[in-house]
Amino acid sequence: MLLSEFQERTLMKPTADEYSAIEEIYMKHEGEKDAFCAEWKKTPEAMRNAIVKTVMEANEIIEVTTNELEAAKAHEEQEVKERADIYSRYVKFVRETAVSLLDNDPDDEVAYKLVPMKEIVLYKARKGHDMNERDIEFMTDRISEE
Repeated sequence: MLLSEFQERTLMKPTADEYSAIEEIYMKHEGEKDAFCAEWKKTPEAMRNAIVKTVMEANEIIEVTTNELEAAKAHEEQEVKERADIYSRYVKFVRETAVSLLDNDPDDEVAYKLVPMKEIVLYKARKGHDMNERDIEFMTDRISEE
């Protein structure tokens, strides 16, 4: 129902906010426009005002709560991103440290446990380190997959 229809049927002139609340009540009403407006006119003014005020306050609470939830979600997402960034930098540091172990011992088991094989093989190839059987098997498997 439009504001103009409501005004025509009830001879009342609610504000835009008041009508928004009235319309919300109307949308939950099971009758036709005319029946709703007739009932609305019969309802004592104090009760109509209380109903409209209650709906408006409820809508305001919903809006504030929604905004608070969105702000909390954004804050939480930022915290998750920051933790992921810290974890990512930590993993990078651990991998770089583990790979550097290969300079002293090209077959260092710690490096093989902490670093993906692809990174180990690439590191060894770039540094001119000899490839062990494990490295050769990895390269052979990767090449044969293509």
